Amino acid sequence: MMLSDVCASEFLSGDRSRGSQLAMQRSVRLTSVGSTGALAIADGSCGEEYVVGVDFSDTQNGRLGVTCDCMRYDGGDPCKHLWAMMKTIDASYDVIAQSPKRLQLFDIDASVLDTGDPLNQRQTNRASAQRSAKEEKRSANEERRLRILEAVRASVNRRDAPTAAQPIAAASIQNQSTGKTATTWKESIRSLGSVSPTSGHLESHGIPREVFAESIVQQQHWFVLSLADRMNEQAFNVQVFESKRKKDGQWGTPVACTIAPSRLPASMTHDERAAFATLQPGEDSGQGNYYNPYRPPTFGQFTVHPSRLDESLEVLHTTGRFAWKLGVGKRFEDARRIDDVDTGSAWQFELAINASPENAKSLVVVAGLKRDGKTIPIRSVMLASDLGCALVELPKQERERECDSDDSSPRVGVIKIHAAQASTIRGWQRVGKVTIPGRSIHTLLTELSANHGSFDLRIDPSIDVAHRLGVPLPQCLLKQREKGTASFNAQLLVRYDDRQIAFDDSVQWWFDRRDKSIVRRDRSAEAEFLNAIDVDHFDLLETFDDVEMRIPKSKFIGMVERLQSVGWEVLAEGVALRIATDFDIAISSGIDWFDLHAAANFDGVDVGLPELLAALRKGDNTILLDDGTLGMLPEEWLKRFAGLCDSGEATDDGLRFKRTQALLLDAMLADHQGVQNDRSFTDFCQKLKSFEGVQAVPAPETFTGKLREYQEIGLGWFGFLQDFGFGGCLADDMGLGKTIQVLALLESRRNRRVPKGQIRKPSIAVVPKSLVFNWIDEAKRFTPDLRVLNHTGLDRHEQLKTATRSLAKNKANAFDLIVTTYGTLRNDAETFSKMEFDYAILDEAQAIKNPKSQSAKAARLLRGDHRLAMTGTPVENHLGDLWSLFDFLNPGMLGGAPKTATLDNDEDRKRIEHVSQSLRPFILRRTKQQVLTELPDKTEQTLVCEMSKPQRKIYDEVREHYRLHLSKKVEELGLKRAKIHVLEALLRLRQVACDPRLVDKKSKVTGAKIENLMQNLTELIDEGHKVLVFSQFTQLLALIRSEVNDRDWDHEYLDGKTRKRDACVKRFQEDDTCQLFLISLKAGGNGLNLTAADYVFILDPWWNPAVEAQAIDRAHRMGQSKSVMAYRMICSNTVEEKIITMQQSKRDLADAIISQDKSLISGLTADDLQQLLA
Repeated sequence: MMLSDVCASEFLSGDRSRGSQLAMQRSVRLTSVGSTGALAIADGSCGEEYVVGVDFSDTQNGRLGVTCDCMRYDGGDPCKHLWAMMKTIDASYDVIAQSPKRLQLFDIDASVLDTGDPLNQRQTNRASAQRSAKEEKRSANEERRLRILEAVRASVNRRDAPTAAQPIAAASIQNQSTGKTATTWKESIRSLGSVSPTSGHLESHGIPREVFAESIVQQQHWFVLSLADRMNEQAFNVQVFESKRKKDGQWGTPVACTIAPSRLPASMTHDERAAFATLQPGEDSGQGNYYNPYRPPTFGQFTVHPSRLDESLEVLHTTGRFAWKLGVGKRFEDARRIDDVDTGSAWQFELAINASPENAKSLVVVAGLKRDGKTIPIRSVMLASDLGCALVELPKQERERECDSDDSSPRVGVIKIHAAQASTIRGWQRVGKVTIPGRSIHTLLTELSANHGSFDLRIDPSIDVAHRLGVPLPQCLLKQREKGTASFNAQLLVRYDDRQIAFDDSVQWWFDRRDKSIVRRDRSAEAEFLNAIDVDHFDLLETFDDVEMRIPKSKFIGMVERLQSVGWEVLAEGVALRIATDFDIAISSGIDWFDLHAAANFDGVDVGLPELLAALRKGDNTILLDDGTLGMLPEEWLKRFAGLCDSGEATDDGLRFKRTQALLLDAMLADHQGVQNDRSFTDFCQKLKSFEGVQAVPAPETFTGKLREYQEIGLGWFGFLQDFGFGGCLADDMGLGKTIQVLALLESRRNRRVPKGQIRKPSIAVVPKSLVFNWIDEAKRFTPDLRVLNHTGLDRHEQLKTATRSLAKNKANAFDLIVTTYGTLRNDAETFSKMEFDYAILDEAQAIKNPKSQSAKAARLLRGDHRLAMTGTPVENHLGDLWSLFDFLNPGMLGGAPKTATLDNDEDRKRIEHVSQSLRPFILRRTKQQVLTELPDKTEQTLVCEMSKPQRKIYDEVREHYRLHLSKKVEELGLKRAKIHVLEALLRLRQVACDPRLVDKKSKVTGAKIENLMQNLTELIDEGHKVLVFSQFTQLLALIRSEVNDRDWDHEYLDGKTRKRDACVKRFQEDDTCQLFLISLKAGGNGLNLTAADYVFILDPWWNPAVEAQAIDRAHRMGQSKSVMAYRMICSNTVEEKIITMQQSKRDLADAIISQDKSLISGLTADDLQQLLA
């Protein structure tokens, strides 16, 4: 029978139809199919990928483990990806050995799924004939992956081998693109040399530079800049000319030439080589020979790259053949040498207004370049390039060398300028100077300030113009992106009187016509205003044609308050801003509820709580006030009231809270001053807070056992919950007898008097399948008069009908307690939802930690007068676990949907403190250290095993392979989409650390753990101790079992396939000759009482440390008379050692509320992955 046939009833028809279509489209890729499970990757509708898995280990019991990380599966329903995976498996594999009529699905964790030994595909002629091209490609990729792994191994061998003792042959690794194979050490060295850094054009020709003889050079090159080439205004291009040595030793006239940069003449001088190394070939290049395509291309023009401007100018000048000319062409006759290059600080453009020497009533405006008190007039500028340099005629006083030919020729040099000023320099270069009437000075200054305010201005002292330093006022202008929200684009400006200027504006001065003065910016004051705020708190968003600066909603109020406090003016576009100052809060009591009323005052404008909460629900930090202004809710107020919106139920004028939420409400309002509470609310909270005064209550006389004092206090606490009508969580440490306390409670309920006219209701206990018989046995032992109905098995419905009819008639054989499983609860949810119970009890209640799961939904449908949960770990991963539990116990107590919270930020930490305070009366937890002072000590120790050289070699090879493989996958797909590859890598590394035979059955290497374990077991068994050995890998237990059988040690074995669990446990507990118990961690981690053992070995670290603690507490519990030694075995310098270290950093959340449990794999980050594979 096919896998999909026996699971069909678990899926909706729509999911089956869509899943079948996915399977036909080959949208599911099986990555591993083995004897105990399978993993696959399924394509989502929008291109995403999901990890899908199935676990076959419990199919003999009619159960199939499944998992998928899609949203539908997270919501609690089997999804189309699961169905498609089953159909894909059915097409090629036979995975069900014995065919049950039906398989029930249960949730598993893909991170710990071991698929077991690989299964062979079902071979048919038709399947072989229709093998797709995609499958062939995957096969080829697998072969290539194996070749890569072999190459990695060879690389490791070479790296570990000695390098000086003997020659080592290079690995024969085929290049996939060329098909060539490197087989000699020479080729290996040459291939390395091909990627080594070279000196580019500065290659040596064997002659030291200091003794290089100019006489051997037969040609020299000139680099000529053309002033007539308009391209030099945007760039800096030089044309190459070549001069050859004549027979008489003199140089001939240079002529235009082309150069191949990749093949410079061997006799070229060092200076010329350095020049070509800094230049880039220009666009007007020569081409390679048409008949000889292997000849390198040549270029006649080269350009200076902006990032190498200074270097290029200096090396060009060093050649002594850096020149300029007026014309464009290949003639050199008009070229002149550039006499100097100045790459110091840039010269600044400035304007000067002077009295005209020709007319006393006129003024003249001239431009120039200035630096360090020196000036170059604009008429001396010959070329200004946007690259940030200019060719200028040098002042006569700066001449450094005498002219070679003509003393009257100008001395020319290159200087640095600001690139942004080049176009302005060229404009004034063409104009020269501007003459204006003296009476138009104010008009001139107005015009200049409009267009030239960013340049320095120098005015002759004889001209009467006032100057003053402006007083800046910083402004933050807000433009609302969405009406009624705190979503704003921000612009930072500075205002001088009526002029607004951006802080990064280059404007330096302007003319104020009102007082006829030149106003200059106060840059130092502006800098102080900017330094007073944290500009990093703004978000910069690049749009299509601009960059927007936004204030994040979460920081809006804080930023505005900060800006205003340091002197900034904050203006919203057409909207005035108001900040709330006062808050009035009052609480009134109803029949079984409490109403909260509040109002905020915004500078005289009041806003009620409903409007405030409406803004909170939208995520807004602002609210539109009645007078049209915008009210800002203070950030501190938002933090305090963030939970109110989700915790209460909105009414017309406030929020309504249930009585079970009294302490939560009291904790949330504890930091607020002046809260007006009515007397009823205050008295109720005070009464709840006094729950620590609960008195111990003895067990009823019909209870056959004897309760300890802390267990009698537990009975008193049950009574406290009954009085107030609350549900509670009994979270005692494992092994403290939670089941016994609840049975004593149920016995007292059985003995109570029922008011006339009422019927005695039964209770229901929902427990894991492995604990059903434990509950029944404990009830027979301690409460023999308690009538228990075992609601499991195929005939359960008929038994329930018979018992229900008897109960209705109030006959003697009516039942008091129904014991059922979570799986049965899901299937019979409709039946149970119609029944009324006295107590609805959940054992190992962490089973409903996912509020969207079918188990959690079915549990919430139970109709019980009282509700009780039993678990040692109410918080496993995040705060949502606790929300689901208390939504069953006290619906609505923790508000709306669950939230994920950590201790990483103050807001979450405060919220967790509120939850912890409000839950104190409803969670009762005692540890063994607190109440069982007579319980022997428990010592936990980590045994670090050193792997043998062969095992270490295999581990390093596998680690290196997956490190390279995963680094590439995570970079390509991201950590979430590469999850299946991450899980596979971590699983294989952990298996190799345990024993290489878990990965390769043909391996002859025995793991260090097995050798160490057998040494310890030999000694312990000889001394008469009893030992528990736990592992999550059943294959590892099988290897150990083989070793045990070889030594003829009597032992017991338990995994998920074991049917008679009770018989195994009983024999180990009572038979002195049975000293060893091998147990699968998943199958025997809870629900077993194994106090006969005093030594525990855990062979492999589990992602969730609480699971290990549960395994150890199988021996360290009530009834144990000997000290318990627990050993965790890990191999040094492996992923196991890093898992232990990382676990220590991920335990804080649960400790903050109640428990000590946090799973590592659920919060795995890219940094964690790098740590694990380091």
